[in-house]
Amino acid sequence: MKKLILVLLVTIIGLFWFYKTSSDSSMVTETEINTPQQAENTDTEATIIFVGDMMFDRYIRDTQGSDYTNTLDPELISYLNTADAVIGNLEGPITDFESVTNYHENNPDHYRFTFSPDVIELLKLANFKALLLGNNHIENFGNAGVKQTTDFLELANLKHFGNPTAPSDYATLSFNDLDLALVAHNWFDSIPIEDTINLVSNLNNNHDYVIVMPHWGEEYETIANSKQTQEATLLITAGADLIIGSHPHVVQNNDQVDDTLIYYSLGNFVFDQYFSDAVRCGEIIKIKFSKNSITPIESRRIFLNGDGRTKLANTSECTI
Repeated sequence: MKKLILVLLVTIIGLFWFYKTSSDSSMVTETEINTPQQAENTDTEATIIFVGDMMFDRYIRDTQGSDYTNTLDPELISYLNTADAVIGNLEGPITDFESVTNYHENNPDHYRFTFSPDVIELLKLANFKALLLGNNHIENFGNAGVKQTTDFLELANLKHFGNPTAPSDYATLSFNDLDLALVAHNWFDSIPIEDTINLVSNLNNNHDYVIVMPHWGEEYETIANSKQTQEATLLITAGADLIIGSHPHVVQNNDQVDDTLIYYSLGNFVFDQYFSDAVRCGEIIKIKFSKNSITPIESRRIFLNGDGRTKLANTSECTI
């Protein structure tokens, strides 16, 4: 009797072990089959809209009050949200300091800007994901102003790059397994171009693309000068895959070196300059990034209204 019970126990244990092993084997096989299919369905494309100079002090502050969401026309905001991200040049610090600028050019503070933290709501509404800080106004309120700016942006989950107080300051935007590095090159800080070239070269090793956004050139000149073109070539040689510039407050010429596109200046995007069509008409560009290519999709013109607002331009206001 004891032998019979022992035989039954051994048989039951053997059947249980066989069933468990078969079940585990089936599960492993199913996972191995599904994994490659999931990888093939991964989206590796992203579209980004790039805009020009943004200044939210002086007349813009006076006309918008504490609600900056009307600074951009609703149609323009809708267009900006057709992309995965928007990137632009923040032409000054975001702080809780009192504004000191006015409209008298003989006032030493005429070009000293600070933006209200209320502009953050507009930046989020307009689909901004990263802001260029590398320009000639970001230090208008010293290191304290720069620090407040980075704090406000980080609190809002907005990335920034080009902090003049932090050499090699760059940002990375990631879309699934597509990684884009954002690098500044600022003629108005103390960081030499050699450092920027080294940064571009290093980032090129672990990012799909390196986008350089220089703050350079001569104000109100529509053609890039020789220093801009020479430095663009140096940056491309180091590994820059796209160059988009700012500072002249007007749209400058575009160029291409090998396969790399250069937009020397996109002009103004939000600014209180209305003295010519050139400063009132900025350019915004939409570009598609994939694992194998960078493809310009569309270029649009924007128009600075005299009421402090920006809208998409019609053909009677601006021409491309």
